[in-house]
Amino acid sequence: MSSFRPLTEVPKSKVVGEAVNLDVSTSSCLSLQPRVADVYETATVSVRMSLMPGAGEGLFAKRTIYAWEYCAWYNGTRCTHQDVNARNWEECSNTITLDKRVVLDVPRPFARAKVYCATLGHKANHHRPNNARYEAFEHPRFGMIKCVQAITRIRPGEEVCVDYGYGSERPAW
Repeated sequence: MSSFRPLTEVPKSKVVGEAVNLDVSTSSCLSLQPRVADVYETATVSVRMSLMPGAGEGLFAKRTIYAWEYCAWYNGTRCTHQDVNARNWEECSNTITLDKRVVLDVPRPFARAKVYCATLGHKANHHRPNNARYEAFEHPRFGMIKCVQAITRIRPGEEVCVDYGYGSERPAW
């Protein structure tokens, strides 16, 4: 019998380098420290060009990620559903519903990992079948956000993909 237990809570760790403070986004501020990476994410995933044609950047496992283990975090500015629904699809490429009132949005100027790397969950691309899913998560730095959680074992170098849940209405890509 294996004694393996998947990581299902954020480990306590020392901050290396710049001090990290509570950094809950608002409707106008994504992060006060947009280039300070999360220690757990840094050890778990990386961003590089997706294996899916035309998808841009993708999220990849750096180590084996076991089913139900967290892969990455998804922070964003806090918008209303009404605001997001009034946009064109092209302006919604990095939005995700947090709850009945709030949508998280990584604004277009922050979409590339070289500009914003405080969280990387917005880099998980859509694919069916998927190996991960989005779940609500209370993060010690960002407050209530979404996390990317593995639903199967993801091997090192494998792209982390989620099912965005699109129905008949979906972007042209």
